[in-house]
Amino acid sequence: MFNVIRKTEYWDALDNPAVFRKLGGFTLKALDGLKHIQDAWTLNRVHHVKNARVLEIGGGLSRVLPAMDESNERWNLDEFLGAGNGVLEAPDMPGIRLLRKTMGSFAQELEDAYFDLAFSISVIEHIPHKALDDFWRDHARILAPGGLAVHTIDLYLGDEPDSGVAGRLKFYKEMPARYGLVPVDVPAIGERIAFECDMASNSDWGMWRWNKNVPALRDTRAACQSVSLGMVLRKA
Repeated sequence: MFNVIRKTEYWDALDNPAVFRKLGGFTLKALDGLKHIQDAWTLNRVHHVKNARVLEIGGGLSRVLPAMDESNERWNLDEFLGAGNGVLEAPDMPGIRLLRKTMGSFAQELEDAYFDLAFSISVIEHIPHKALDDFWRDHARILAPGGLAVHTIDLYLGDEPDSGVAGRLKFYKEMPARYGLVPVDVPAIGERIAFECDMASNSDWGMWRWNKNVPALRDTRAACQSVSLGMVLRKA
């Protein structure tokens, strides 16, 4: 899986009663946001997992980890330094082990080939370019052979293909593969991609709120749609 998340995928996730209930049904205030799309899409792929070792990378105030089956050994890897407008205080999550480290730091607490599943939601786009090689190398290290990696990555797409987006997508395809992390299916999009109406996207209200936190991207948000790249990789 290597594709922009589509509306039908989001709706299919919400049509799953278990996913809808675990995300709070109609009570969640962020129903209009890109993060709700990413949460639903991710949980729809992992909610059935049981008796596995699971790591969320940069989970922060995780919505997905607590919704997963309690038979899993669940870890939240996050420094809680506010990166990417993230949180600064670690939450109390019963049954979930918190490790204040980053992927790419080769933390000794994370054993080689230990985890069956690792996932992240809106994390990878915040990692500096120069740190991504260590991120993927460490990621491959901790994942067991045959283990899955599920990631959603924020992306801005306009009416026409953009060279900057193309470079990012090329990087996201090639770098994990260096360390044996390959898409479970043939990638469904090329590097020259523009916004399409069937893509699930952030609301204008959601982007207005984001402008308050990161005003430097206001012009980009005015000209582009905020969508999410969905990646499902398997360790060879």
